[in-house]
Amino acid sequence: MPNSEAPPPRVSPAASRTVRDSARQNSDDANARIEHDKVLARIVTGMVKADVELFKQFMDNEGFKRWMTDRRSSCEQAGAAAGTTRSAP
Repeated sequence: MPNSEAPPPRVSPAASRTVRDSARQNSDDANARIEHDKVLARIVTGMVKADVELFKQFMDNEGFKRWMTDRRSSCEQAGAAAGTTRSAP
């Protein structure tokens, strides 16, 4: 489904490595931990933003909600055909 909003920014693995490597080369363990925590916070924030957008689309966009519901039904039917059923939460 088209979305008029840009997806949340993600921290690439390369950017994470760059920050981590810089912290290792130019600092002590305490500063390396600070840099690590900053990168981790950016990654988790990006994940939360994506989940919030998914929830918003599900609640506000009837077409998206129908697509998600149909997709789950299709997955359940495929699982039943393969003999790997799972009860709904």
